[in-house]
Amino acid sequence: MSFATKDVTYSGQLLKLGAVNKAWKERWFVLVGSKLYYFRSRELKQPQGTVSVDQAYIRPSIDQHQGYCFEIVTSQRVFQLVAQSQAEMRKWVDVLTRASSISRENDRFHILESRIAQAECASVAHVNVPPPQAPSSGSQSSDALAYLTDDDSEAVH
Repeated sequence: MSFATKDVTYSGQLLKLGAVNKAWKERWFVLVGSKLYYFRSRELKQPQGTVSVDQAYIRPSIDQHQGYCFEIVTSQRVFQLVAQSQAEMRKWVDVLTRASSISRENDRFHILESRIAQAECASVAHVNVPPPQAPSSGSQSSDALAYLTDDDSEAVH
């Protein structure tokens, strides 16, 4: 399988944790659209596997036993991958996140959520709430004491 250079979003060498044989193996990865192909080596034309990242969630790994680890979470499996550097890991997470429609929807949701919160704060800021008033009766009831500070309540007793 060969890809036109213009179709390849990103490619590079990563370590991948096997699904059955839990060993880390070097693989060549090629992202085309929302499909991530992986090969045993860069020279091979037939992919060993494909990950659809369209409905995947991309995140830094919670299991940091392997340096610059990140995960592709799909409905079938969690793929654990390791980059050679922090910068390389960030680049992979960025390009994979942009290829995921879930991430795009989450971005839209967070933008809307932020706008709603800003609008709510703005509307609350324009409402004049009067400060609490002490009861008008001259008696020293427990209701009236609720409005006194600690220092004031000692003076009453």
